Amino acid sequence: MYSPLNLSSPVLELARYPLDKRETLLPFDAADELIMDWWLNNPESAQQLCFINDGFGALSCFFAQQSEAQLVHISDSFLAQQAAMNNMSHNQLDEQRISYKDCSDEWPEAPNRIIIKVPKSLALFEYQLARISELPEGTPVLIASRLKDLPAKAVKLLKDAFGNVVPELARRKSRIMHAQVSGDIQPRPEPTRWDLPAFELTLENQANVFSRKSLDIGTRFLLQHLPKTYKPKKVIDLGCGNGILALAMARRYPDNKYVLVDESHMAIESARQNQQSNLPELSDKFTFLCQHGLVGFWSESADLVLCNPPFHQQQAVTDEIAWQMFNQAKNALRTGGKLRVVANRHLGYHVKMKRIFGDVEILASNSKFVILESRKADKSKHVVEEDTGSEHESE
Repeated sequence: MYSPLNLSSPVLELARYPLDKRETLLPFDAADELIMDWWLNNPESAQQLCFINDGFGALSCFFAQQSEAQLVHISDSFLAQQAAMNNMSHNQLDEQRISYKDCSDEWPEAPNRIIIKVPKSLALFEYQLARISELPEGTPVLIASRLKDLPAKAVKLLKDAFGNVVPELARRKSRIMHAQVSGDIQPRPEPTRWDLPAFELTLENQANVFSRKSLDIGTRFLLQHLPKTYKPKKVIDLGCGNGILALAMARRYPDNKYVLVDESHMAIESARQNQQSNLPELSDKFTFLCQHGLVGFWSESADLVLCNPPFHQQQAVTDEIAWQMFNQAKNALRTGGKLRVVANRHLGYHVKMKRIFGDVEILASNSKFVILESRKADKSKHVVEEDTGSEHESE
């Protein structure tokens, strides 16, 4: 659903990504609007502007409309990049003026200004601030955040990176702050590493990888319930993070093929590195994809999909990503193929999986988590394509 951004002229129509006609969350927040309002009152002549963590492209579109500068969109999120591209195209803005980079790419050497929103992950924020500190001394930096997304540790990271940080008065439960690159280059944080002795694995985790400091308890539970008698030939690790599920399966079934998918560039790079360092002899068995789930994936090509789905998109709590993952998994599975999921009990994913697949089995549960599995029936069976409340029979 497209929402109007009234600060711009002409009014921009913006949407979150993936597109969802039932979406009620806005593709911009008050922190975005404070940045825009500040620029309208303090316009600058700039050749190059960099936006870091522009969640759905609201800033990119606004500045494409209000400035003649070349724009650089820097994000770890494939979905954020796609959102910006979609909104630029929808509003018929000059798409040649914007380039897209992930956080590990080479950044511009001397942008006129950095505009950064505080991300959910403070480890990612620390990494990004270290990258900013490498820019020329005096480069102006505009920081924005909702107050509830600005913990004391984030403020400390800002002061460590820039020294002097000048906050403006909070408005609409959000705040913008001003700083300059100090010339004191901060070291880039090293990836974390931890061991998984049961599978003889050592996992490396870049800054924005989920549960980067230790094995999360949901994945630990799923590792205890990986297939033992069922022997799939092609396995998809959907939302792979550091690749732990696929790598654990590969220890058990080295002859299989594995496809690891995540929307985080850092997650995919971590998974790739972990495969190389732990199972280099199986390189020809692994494929790594940074994309939106299984969009464009070959239908009926996989035997097993493993998934620990997220229930956040940036700072918003939503089950839309999980719903799309389950639908995409069904499309990718061969008849008889299985989707195995670990989830918090309270999320009620068994209802969604039953709607999509027609059946769901509880394989295991504890006080916090449940292991669910659905099997893809043949095409003549009942299917649901979208969570619209309406069902239909396949042709």
